[in-house]
Amino acid sequence: MTLINFELERIFTNKKNLIWLLLLFLITIYFTNVGITDYRNFINDKKAFSNFEKERAKSFATYSQYYAFGFRLFYQPSKLLIFFRNSNIFQNIESNIDGSEIIKVYNPKKGKSIADRGNFKDFAGVFFLLGSLLMIYTGSISFINSSFLKCFMSKKNIFLSIIIRLILLNAVFVFILTINYAYARLRGISFSQEETTIFISYGTYTLIFLSFFYLTGTFISAIFKSKKTGLVLTVWIVLILGIPEINNNSLINRIAETPNHESLNLKKLKALMEMEKDTQKRVLQILKENKNQEEIKEIHKNNAFKFYEDVYQGNKKTEAEYNHQVSMVIRKYEKESIIIPTSYYRFFTGEISSMGYAGYFDFLDYISKLREEFFTFYLNRRYDSTEKDVEHFVKGEENIFRARSRLPETFTGGLAITLLYTLILFAASCFLLFRKLKVRRDIEDPKLTAEEDEDGKMYFALCKNDKTRNEIAEFYRGSPNTVCVDNIKGCEIDPGLSPANTFKYFCRFKGVDAGRAAENLEILGIKDLSKEKRSCEMTKKIYCAVCFAKDAAGIVIDDFIDRESRDFERKFLDLIEHALEGERTIIYLSTQIYYFDSPFTGDIKMKKFKKFRIEKPSAITIR
Repeated sequence: MTLINFELERIFTNKKNLIWLLLLFLITIYFTNVGITDYRNFINDKKAFSNFEKERAKSFATYSQYYAFGFRLFYQPSKLLIFFRNSNIFQNIESNIDGSEIIKVYNPKKGKSIADRGNFKDFAGVFFLLGSLLMIYTGSISFINSSFLKCFMSKKNIFLSIIIRLILLNAVFVFILTINYAYARLRGISFSQEETTIFISYGTYTLIFLSFFYLTGTFISAIFKSKKTGLVLTVWIVLILGIPEINNNSLINRIAETPNHESLNLKKLKALMEMEKDTQKRVLQILKENKNQEEIKEIHKNNAFKFYEDVYQGNKKTEAEYNHQVSMVIRKYEKESIIIPTSYYRFFTGEISSMGYAGYFDFLDYISKLREEFFTFYLNRRYDSTEKDVEHFVKGEENIFRARSRLPETFTGGLAITLLYTLILFAASCFLLFRKLKVRRDIEDPKLTAEEDEDGKMYFALCKNDKTRNEIAEFYRGSPNTVCVDNIKGCEIDPGLSPANTFKYFCRFKGVDAGRAAENLEILGIKDLSKEKRSCEMTKKIYCAVCFAKDAAGIVIDDFIDRESRDFERKFLDLIEHALEGERTIIYLSTQIYYFDSPFTGDIKMKKFKKFRIEKPSAITIR
């Protein structure tokens, strides 16, 4: 419970975190609202579209005119589009069903390639850009240095800290997802059960996707000893912008290598024109022979049905083969996308928007089916019907294509691979962080203490170099009856809490009595932490007070007061004298000799270190 409270306060008492999370929430609400407005515009456009088509059909005087001009087909997206308005691969599209052999799929405002995408200005784009950036940065600062780990963390705490922080952050994203979904429902968008299930699937993948970025940041922090903001930003840019763009460009190049749709339409048009030429020759021959109009009409009828059975069906097969060829390119692209989570996120959100590749090919299939029905309708009415008025082919809403959101076939695989990456990063981060905690057992006993040393005394160990000092500190850090006070920077271990909460949690992590630590803090000049402001020196004083409160016979201080203020040093030496009253042995390690009233004269000879006994700590300076 202590660790949960600690992580809660680290995340939610930090003003920067709160501002970022609030901004994230407000932006998602904004884009959800924009999506709702856009979807309602779709519905209004559909009503206007249907009314126009009904009036337009009344203007045709003959079936030949109706066949030549045909009618338009409207693409109505799924309601889930409100969350993925710019994640789709195409914008508003329509088609025209008429007697030509050219399939017309177009944007009523501007043309758009099947391999083009929108940008990130939608609900899903906020998680993709800002959510991933927040998570990778948060992960990168969780364990930025070994001092923090050595002072406050065990292996168990590292393991739990990563999991707890991840759960807490994901809980925030679950809240944002739920609120946006509920907001859409309150605005009158009634999702079907299938759409709700797909949205839950999207939320599940998004949480794993964001966890992947958090653990990527944690992995980077586990490798390096200090914050690497530039490296973290570079990794994020490559994952978010670089790899998906390369993947998408690869798709564009592959589609460009397939026969283009215009060449296919030209092939079908030539077949149609050959049939028209043959019909024209036969009509001219009948006219030369002075035969009646009924025979001419019969020739047109026979040729029309022959066209349907031979040319039309052949062109339909050619169209299906072409679409299959393009779909295989898309299928390969889909399988490649699951390898990289960012590429798959973009593909996945495009598909569940209902305006992805699956929706596009469904639309083509529906066009093909409707064209065949319209052609059969025309043949029957044009040649067999005795009615004079032109009957409208569209009786209800046959010219409205209702697209549906769907999970890609690769969803389970994409989810599993992203989860696998996340688990690998988690294991690797824990392994590297555990190594930083590991106390070296191969260090030779420095034999710094001797049998004649007295309890309740302070010794100063002048070390030959930093390597020797670090090895001695490492040796005593693993000693069960010794507390090691590391030379740390307060800013490096500051968890972002208030001084009062920092003190409370440090006491719990160290397992010391808070009252005893508070006495030490008072010696350091701090009586009421609730009135103190957070600072590097303040955090270092709290750390020092807590360490000295540890129940241990010996205290080894690793050059702790180096370069601190004179006032801090004076109070620190007062704390040492207070500790000596408890019959504790204190050893101060440094590579610089201390100063006192009668300075050393001559050279100090030593192999690795030289020990001096300090009779009165308050009489020296060790800064």
